[in-house]
Amino acid sequence: MNETFRRIVIKRVNYNEISSGYNLRYDRSPMRGIRDELLRLIDANKFKTVLEAGCGTGHWLKGIRDISTEIYGIDLSEGMLREAQKFGERFGLICADADRLPFIKKQFDLIYCVNAIHQFTDKKEFIISASKLLRPNGILAVFGLDPRNKEDEWYVYKYFDHVLENDLARFPSFGKVEKWMIESGLQNIERKIVEKIRNDRKGGDIFNDSFLQKEQSSQLAALSNHYYSDGIERIKREAVLNPDKIFPVRMNFTAISGRRT
Repeated sequence: MNETFRRIVIKRVNYNEISSGYNLRYDRSPMRGIRDELLRLIDANKFKTVLEAGCGTGHWLKGIRDISTEIYGIDLSEGMLREAQKFGERFGLICADADRLPFIKKQFDLIYCVNAIHQFTDKKEFIISASKLLRPNGILAVFGLDPRNKEDEWYVYKYFDHVLENDLARFPSFGKVEKWMIESGLQNIERKIVEKIRNDRKGGDIFNDSFLQKEQSSQLAALSNHYYSDGIERIKREAVLNPDKIFPVRMNFTAISGRRT
């Protein structure tokens, strides 16, 4: 019964519809720690051939384009890829499913995804297939969040019905990602926090949070207009009744990586 109800409330995000404004999120929250970790991995290992799975608008590809020789991005949304093309022709962009990576074996030095694995239909299959595409000494890196992390706190989970339960169903735990990497033959598994978001909002300032806009996060974009409006009204009432109310935004973005020997 719960699964049936969730399908009514939560819809699949149409990234073609929100692609044109998607990069606004990086204006206020550039998450440079993720970019720096990507640059560190590439530079320390002298990686030349890099693939991003779920590349979206190409934000992270743009950040590494001056340090890698061959850069590829794959995404299922044509709208997102059209936005990525605006950064230039340095990228090889492919519209395809990350669960079925259309490449030959042992082709890449680095394969990574940023805040995307929860969108993949078969997350374990992505880890398995990506691992097979790594050259010897190549690295697979998964960047993202785990809503089970007790150190994280995000007001969206409190004020919008069904968002937390949906994220718990979509996001694989860090432990599962590590387990899948080990089962795929990767070694030297490493987990590290690469970006700490600390952006609490007080009272009415909550409405200056760009992530409260429906198209700026997959959590809210997937809600029906009814449930989204209900959440906004709850926040408005809270902010009016308690101008000193703190709306917490405390997230630890983590990188999990494994190496092909």
